[in-house]
Amino acid sequence: MDDLVNDSFGVHCPICGSKNYKRSYRTEMIAASFGPLVQYMHANCTCFACKADGDFYQENDAKIEEAVAQSRQAAVGKMIDNLSLRGHKPSHIERVLGLRQGSLKRWRERCTPEGAALLMVLMAKPEALEVLDNPVLWSGVI
Repeated sequence: MDDLVNDSFGVHCPICGSKNYKRSYRTEMIAASFGPLVQYMHANCTCFACKADGDFYQENDAKIEEAVAQSRQAAVGKMIDNLSLRGHKPSHIERVLGLRQGSLKRWRERCTPEGAALLMVLMAKPEALEVLDNPVLWSGVI
């Protein structure tokens, strides 16, 4: 989808200042770690005067952040399920990490980036739960 623009609203080429440019969109896919691919519309503007191209409206960063957040949220439930299949039930994870009871259930609906990052670490190193659950294994570390 392309739009020919002669913008009178203040958006202009950041290189030459021209307000005559073509605005186009293409479908892109992005995923968070352990998450599914999520589609977003990537915008691009091309200046007719100097041929510069880029995100003149500075909208792509927000679209990418939203798509990654959607992918990350979709990954949370899958990571919790995967850890459970490996023998780490949600109640065990919550106890070992000192989380309130029901935290992982709430995370399935709405998880912070920090919570998702913690789950990613546990996916990469599930043995960390066993170490944290056994003070003898980590007492000499500190």
